[in-house]
Amino acid sequence: MNNVHEINKPNAINELVLFDVESMLCGIDIVHVQEINKTLDFTTVHRAPDFVKGVLNLRGSIVSIIDLRTKLGQTTIPLNRDMRVIIVRYNDENVGLLVDAINDVIEVKAENFDALVNNSTNVNSAYFSGVYKLEEELVVILNVEEVLKNNDRVSSTLNS
Repeated sequence: MNNVHEINKPNAINELVLFDVESMLCGIDIVHVQEINKTLDFTTVHRAPDFVKGVLNLRGSIVSIIDLRTKLGQTTIPLNRDMRVIIVRYNDENVGLLVDAINDVIEVKAENFDALVNNSTNVNSAYFSGVYKLEEELVVILNVEEVLKNNDRVSSTLNS
């Protein structure tokens, strides 16, 4: 049985940052993105949740790095030179999202957004707010708030 997640036509989204996580083409609203960083020199944090790859010193600020592969229930792979960290702002702090590769930044049209249909994938569909139709493929739109909302234990773990 298919579950359909409603999506509000996001008129406010003007641009998407496109990136890969395993074999998925994903997008994130550019308004969430502070920067894209290629530094993969993380410090591991003892007792951190498994989806926390570590922390990064970003110009004097400590940024938690979330491995999107782990968070989305995908197979973890060793770090490689194509990987990037998308720095996003959430609850007044910067958080890094580790992705396999950055593809592009595109302007979007509201009519190309659609609801997300969950059809037995092994990815938690709550982490996505919908799909965007490109000419030859679909982009799943990452719901940053949903991915990060239960990460309060990350901050408390890192501060202990």
